[in-house]
Amino acid sequence: MPFTTADLRSGAAICRRTLGPVADQDWSVPAHGLDWDCRTTLDHVCDCLAFYAHDLGARVQTIEGAARDGFADAGAAELIRTVETVSEVLCLVADGSPPEVRAFHPFGMADAEGFLAMGAAEILLHTWDIKMGLGVPLAPPDVAEDVAAKIVARLFPWAPTDVPSMDALLACAGRGRVAGFDSVGPRWAWHAAPLPEWDGTIPLDPSS
Repeated sequence: MPFTTADLRSGAAICRRTLGPVADQDWSVPAHGLDWDCRTTLDHVCDCLAFYAHDLGARVQTIEGAARDGFADAGAAELIRTVETVSEVLCLVADGSPPEVRAFHPFGMADAEGFLAMGAAEILLHTWDIKMGLGVPLAPPDVAEDVAAKIVARLFPWAPTDVPSMDALLACAGRGRVAGFDSVGPRWAWHAAPLPEWDGTIPLDPSS
């Protein structure tokens, strides 16, 4: 099944429903497994969504300057709202992009579906990092599982299929292990280009 704008919107809603109730907590604590604190991690998610909307909309063919580069004065509540706002921008850009359009990402030349899935992956993975740092549950878990399943199917076609999709996503993204699956650790990457172009090998982050 294709990854759609509805799936990205679901990912943004998971971020809001998970983190909104704890927006008044201390977000200077580290996000799980990262060198960033929780506030900076969510700021990064906003950056990624803005980059993806910019790059897809401009049809960029190589790396360009930042479309957004953090907002140090924004608090958690503002950043949570921004995740949904910039997700909507990416949805609108994707809706206006013909299927043949490609744009640059370090992990491959992606189509609109790829950018939507990558945006959702950034949201869901980093919401998980933050919720681990703040000690809150991912909400709602059934929707997170559904979105994770579609992210894995689009970006990680090599992922294990006999475990919960959220576990598979975390394992593919260097955040956990599942039995019988060898994680590539910090050099993990996803397949950004359309699925028919996957060559059957597990890619590695070219910048690592």
